[in-house]
Amino acid sequence: MAQFTAKGVDSNGKAFGSVEELWSAELGNVDSSGKDTWYTKGIEYWDNVDATVDGVLGGFGHVSGVDVKESALFIRGNMAERLAATATSASPLVAIGGSTYPKP
Repeated sequence: MAQFTAKGVDSNGKAFGSVEELWSAELGNVDSSGKDTWYTKGIEYWDNVDATVDGVLGGFGHVSGVDVKESALFIRGNMAERLAATATSASPLVAIGGSTYPKP
């Protein structure tokens, strides 16, 4: 399997030379209780989100009809071939789940 070798920056603007470097920085940190800060940050985030549809969806609990219409046009225009193939097969159009990328 090919290794993903992209460079990039995180949401704080910190540059990383590789995916491994990013994950090492994120997962290598441990807070005072011994827990990975990656999970601690996630728990802190969700502890401060309203337990409503709007809160969980980051303020997008309602999507206007115009947005739905334009999104559908965009998807159909850019995914027409894949949509047609999926309509006649058992293969999924979208796979939802966790990353299978191995952690360092």
